[in-house]
Order: sequence, then structure tokens, then C-alpha cells
Amino acid sequence: MAGSRPLIPPIKGIHEIEYLTSETLLKLTHKPESVLIVGGGNIGVEYGHMLAALGSRVTIVEMADRLVEGEEPEIADLLKKKMEQRMEVLLNVQVLEFGKHNNRYSARIRNSETGVEGEIFSEAVMLAAGLKSNADLLGLDNSGVEVDKRGFIRVDDYLETTRKNIYAAGDIIGRYMLTHVANREAVQVWHNATHGPPEAMDYSAVPHAVFTHPQIASVGLIEVEARKHHHVLIGVARYSEVAKGIAMMEEDGFAKAIMDKDTERILGFHIIGPEASMLLQEIVNAMNTEERTFTSIIRAMYIHPAMPEVVQQAFGNLRPA
Repeated sequence: MAGSRPLIPPIKGIHEIEYLTSETLLKLTHKPESVLIVGGGNIGVEYGHMLAALGSRVTIVEMADRLVEGEEPEIADLLKKKMEQRMEVLLNVQVLEFGKHNNRYSARIRNSETGVEGEIFSEAVMLAAGLKSNADLLGLDNSGVEVDKRGFIRVDDYLETTRKNIYAAGDIIGRYMLTHVANREAVQVWHNATHGPPEAMDYSAVPHAVFTHPQIASVGLIEVEARKHHHVLIGVARYSEVAKGIAMMEEDGFAKAIMDKDTERILGFHIIGPEASMLLQEIVNAMNTEERTFTSIIRAMYIHPAMPEVVQQAFGNLRPA
């Protein structure tokens, strides 16, 4: 599989240290006492959660003003609040230079808002700045297969490349760099290459999860995106509004529904809390029906007490944005 590889940011001194990535970190034979993670996206926060749970002292440095930037702001805020109970999280901070001092690494940092500089010392450094296409390793120069300005292979709606009868799927096309999306794309490629007529790949309801504590799961648009083109209704339900959540003493987790007011179609759904990835699935299924509405969820009889009630409750709380 061609896929992708970790992106190595052009930070001064980066090649003078032995940094870790999402691939090499899993080969460690001992637990580092302290780890600096550069990047607060999905990969950075998942590995930060894991390392902190194992007992390492973790610092996450992120250039943006919040973690997991693609999530709802209130979800990102709650994640930061929870993660700061177990590690240090620095936002609006850029790493300027790496160095080595005895058995530790140093990172010179600068806050982009205040301009204040500082230094962080750690036993290990992990880079979680994103992924880079492996298309540059395939020798495509004379193949007729073109790449975009980011280096990912160009495909049309049917996943066919710029060379007829050559298809591509997965990370190497750079659309949704998730295993379950690559699996679905591979099925679509098989169908389009060996059967007919070809069918376009449907990305309208791509779910994802962030396996931190608390867990995050999302599908569809976030509120700020939905409001650009839709009259929206928003419904929020806290885990503590349903009996199972109360029994679990879950005070902070919540689910957020985003619906088109005119068509009653589900535009997005976002959850932060226990088993978020499992709770999201019924939304994904509803968004893959022809109607794409919340009707079946509202009409359904839910087991009581059980956590899926928080999903139904979110739609029961719909109000104008």
C-alpha cells in the first residue's frame, strides 16, 4: 500500500535529534520519563493521552488556538480542560528550534500572541504535525498520473486518476485520511474498475473518532460551516440529562445535533464523552438513508436506562441557532 508517511516540519535542528513519529513511537522498549509532542491534532492528542496514561510527563505544543481544530469549539475546549488535568497543553505556540543537552532534548518555543519565548526540556520528542503523501516515492513522472499541489494523487469523483483505468484510494489521494474511509474507497474502486456503470464515491457522511479521554466522535458539518448555507436548528444534550449518564456520574460529556430547519435533514452530529464512537453510529446510518432526517431516531423506542438516549435527547432539544 502506497499511503502516507508522517510529515516532518522544517524546524531548525530537527535532523540533529532522534525524534519519534506515530510509527516509530510504538517501537519503544521503555517508557520515556517526559515527552514533548509537536502538534495538537488527532494524532497528537491520542498519543498524548496514551503516554500520560502510561505515566510519562507529557507536553503538547500546538500552533493553533485550540486542540483538534476541526471539531466544534466547545468540544475542543472541554478536551483541553480534561487533558490539562494530566499533562501540559500549550496553544498558540510554535517550536522554533531543537537542541540536545546531555540526555535530554531542548525546544525553543514562542507564543504567537505575546511573542514571549521559552524553552522546554524532555527525554523524547514526538512529531505529530500531519501526514505526507507517498506519491513522490512511486516514480510517477512518465505514468500520466498527476498529483496536486500538495503532492497527493489527483482522482475524479469515481476515484480514477488522470490516467484512464488507473485508480487510487486511501491516504495517497489525501481526501479523508482514515482507515475506514480507505476501506470504503477500495470497495468503490473495485466496483468501478470491474463492474459498470461507475458510481461516485460518497463523502457526505464520513464519521471519525478521536480516541482520547474523553472520547470524541463526529460526522458531517460543524455549526459554523452549517450556518453558511443553511437555516439550522441546534440540539444539545448532556450525558447527565439521561439516567445512564447520571449513574455513570458523567457531568461534562454532551452530544450536539445540527439540523437543516427547512428540510429536517441531519447536517452534523458531535459527541464528547464515554463510548462516543459507538453512540455516533446510528447518526451515520440515518445520514446514509435517502431522507437523511432524524425522524427514525425521534420515533424509535430506546432502551432505558442506556446511553443512546442522549442521542435522542439531543434531537428532542432542537432550537433555532
